[in-house]
Amino acid sequence: MVNTQSIDGKINLTNSIKFLDIIIESSLKWDKHIDYINSKLNSLGYILRSLISILSLKIIKQVYNSDVHSVLNCGIILYSGVTCHIVELFS
Repeated sequence: MVNTQSIDGKINLTNSIKFLDIIIESSLKWDKHIDYINSKLNSLGYILRSLISILSLKIIKQVYNSDVHSVLNCGIILYSGVTCHIVELFS
């Protein structure tokens, strides 16, 4: 359990907490965070596919670098050991 403190000063126990756009679980697993990132990337992928017929490739690359690349790089140092879940997710 992760301790969180609410505005009224009470300490609540939770199974996970979102901090700086990274979901940290009490079990120190990355399953919820990977699912969150996967959902975000699916949405961004849909947007990119929709923009391909409207915008130039240069603009599409800029959108990718500003949105998709930043999502992938956020917390990359912390979740270097998630390969097992990623393999299961994409297989």
